[in-house]
Amino acid sequence: RSAVSFAGGVADQRSGWHGKEYVIETRGENRPTVIERFALSADHRQLTVSLKIEGGVRNRKIELKRVYEAAPASAATLTPST
Repeated sequence: RSAVSFAGGVADQRSGWHGKEYVIETRGENRPTVIERFALSADHRQLTVSLKIEGGVRNRKIELKRVYEAAPASAATLTPST
């Protein structure tokens, strides 16, 4: 648990493991609540990042989900071109 500052004020932030997900929750006065969840698939090939923003002045709810696939082992040997 910690306090974080942002433009316009201060918010409480809690983070930790909830089962197999790592969760970061940020709550501020008169600000939306932001909840980020990070989860790794059972085969360790996908990372799922979920973002939920809810509340605030307009009391809206936004949910986003991003899924990252592991790069093939051969990708580690590639070098960027200029």
